[in-house]
Amino acid sequence: MLVKNTGITDYTAITSTMLALFAHAGGQVVYGQNVLALHEGDAEIKVKTKHAQYKSKILLNCAGLQADRIIKLLGEVIDFQIVPFRGEYFKLPAKYNSLVNHLI
Repeated sequence: MLVKNTGITDYTAITSTMLALFAHAGGQVVYGQNVLALHEGDAEIKVKTKHAQYKSKILLNCAGLQADRIIKLLGEVIDFQIVPFRGEYFKLPAKYNSLVNHLI
């Protein structure tokens, strides 16, 4: 089956660019922190980790397979389920490019 609206992206390049744009706009990224609690007030979000507390006007949830856990820390009811999957990617030798030129 041919799926016309699909493609392969360079996720590392995309996230690196987004990080650079965010940092250029004054954003701060913190790595390696286990979020223990979140509190959303009228003007800010408080993030509590084992080693520090942060305050922000905006929280961007990039927790991947833990995104639902982060949302639940805010007391929100979620209407989705994280379903991990794994893709297999192979590249044919160039001599077969005329046979297959799309994702299968």
